[in-house]
Amino acid sequence: MRHMFKIRFNPRVRQRRLWDTSDLDDPQVAAELDALFPWYEMATRQLERYNRILLWRVLTGDDDFDLDHWVTRVSNRPKEAQA
Repeated sequence: MRHMFKIRFNPRVRQRRLWDTSDLDDPQVAAELDALFPWYEMATRQLERYNRILLWRVLTGDDDFDLDHWVTRVSNRPKEAQA
């Protein structure tokens, strides 16, 4: 199976959910986004997963989407104490 994406670099309308979204909540969608390839080393694998999550958030407008809390863990860092 092959997937193809069309990227519009200068769109006239916001490029969000411009496809059939009837199966957006299907567990297979998250499984595909979480698929790993054997040639990824550990650091590359983690970065790839993180970037897929961010891309999916932009494409769907779902800022809460996460795979096993990857983005949540990175963005939930303790803040420095204010003086």
